[in-house]
Amino acid sequence: FDRVIAERTGPNFRGRGLRVLARSGLRWFASFVVGRHVPDVNSGFRIFKKEDCLKYFGFLSPGFSFTTGLTLAMISDARAVAFAPTDYRKRVGQSKVRLFRDSLRMAQILVQVIVRHNPIKLFLMLAGVVWAFALLMLAVWAFVDLTALVIVAAVGFLVGVQVFSLGLLAEAIRGWRKL
Repeated sequence: FDRVIAERTGPNFRGRGLRVLARSGLRWFASFVVGRHVPDVNSGFRIFKKEDCLKYFGFLSPGFSFTTGLTLAMISDARAVAFAPTDYRKRVGQSKVRLFRDSLRMAQILVQVIVRHNPIKLFLMLAGVVWAFALLMLAVWAFVDLTALVIVAAVGFLVGVQVFSLGLLAEAIRGWRKL
């Protein structure tokens, strides 16, 4: 493997309340971004070769989020990344992770990885949201006879096409950059 990551397991890792929800959402979105199940995106227990890591220094955020970005970038590049289940014991001391601040950092990392490695996925998702809004406007128009709703729906479809076209352009640039 190019990288092995400890997948933390056990009752001490699950947490409570908002942390469980945030961790589940992050795990789902990270898996969506890279197209593969990522069971523990923030684990600090990792093994990798220094030379593999150095290739990513130019575009990954330094600091707290570097190892997470490195994991996602390597998976996106189809590198051999494995997760090994590891029992997580009760923490001694206080965590330095701050839910809101670090969740925003994580969102930034995920967007950076998706834009660099699979931009069409991001733009298609954004276009899908716009198209869903346009369809909702058409559905409302069926019950409320307001011409403005049809205009809003038409503009929504056109904006969705433009967003999707930007995704195609970003995908073409990504492909060109690899040559």
